[in-house]
Amino acid sequence: MERGLVSVIMPCYNSAHLAPMALASLLSQTYQEWECLCVDDGSKDELAEVASRARDERIRFLRLDQNQGRGRARQVAQQVIRGEFVAMLDADDWWYPSKLEKQVAYLREYSDAELVGAGLAIVDASGQMLGQRCCEPAEPAKQRRLAPPQLAFAAVCVRAAAFARHPFDPTFAIAEDVDWLLRVVLEERYGNVGEPLYAYFEGNTFNLRKRLSAAAALLRIWRKHFLRYPAQACWQSALTLAKAGGFSLAAALGQQPRMLARRSLAPTEDAVLRHQAALRAVLAVHDERFALSPASADPVRVSGAP
Repeated sequence: MERGLVSVIMPCYNSAHLAPMALASLLSQTYQEWECLCVDDGSKDELAEVASRARDERIRFLRLDQNQGRGRARQVAQQVIRGEFVAMLDADDWWYPSKLEKQVAYLREYSDAELVGAGLAIVDASGQMLGQRCCEPAEPAKQRRLAPPQLAFAAVCVRAAAFARHPFDPTFAIAEDVDWLLRVVLEERYGNVGEPLYAYFEGNTFNLRKRLSAAAALLRIWRKHFLRYPAQACWQSALTLAKAGGFSLAAALGQQPRMLARRSLAPTEDAVLRHQAALRAVLAVHDERFALSPASADPVRVSGAP
């Protein structure tokens, strides 16, 4: 383990057109002690060539011959990480330049915290901020009841020792991140920085098939905790079924965008200004390193639009 180093796990699948923005946000970090494990999960595109344009030896490229899912890709990366801390970055998202600096500072200030989250900036395909989520600051504590974690998995930074204690469940094809995060916050002390530091594109993830698949996975998660939390597991299962029914009705009525908007709070004026500054900083690196890449030729599409 290399003290102070953050190992960034970045699973990718056919993401060559989006990875440049994620990689640019890494290169933009004010905290420079990081390595990136870029795991190509059986892609059919030119991800390796795009990653090489970063011209940074801290980016290590790993390839799986077949697509095995993000959980398996993260497990592969987990076996070779060298850092004291571990952070997650999806190929269709990007970080604010201060993300690692603020999260590492939090973990150093609170030695009893094993994991720290950060707020999400919900963005459109051009990177503009639409909403914010998980932005409540919190000092270290364990989650005392069985419920969806109040953190976003995508934005967490965790001590490598705690990360090793809680492997991903490879039987989950979806919601493996929720399963992992819930197990961690029930067993470990965690906190939250309390401001948006992770730009998250959600527009192409909210549809009936995915929501029902996620609900089925959540029911499995609640069953895993039934012996320890029997009443709460039953209650959460009932809530999950009710929400799945509500989304099915909303889909039938064409109200998916309205339900999506309800999941986030409107951004404050200050949050929008800080987001725009972060976007400009990351785009400057993106244009410098990746503008010549055919896969990133569209300078406007910076988040997960196909």
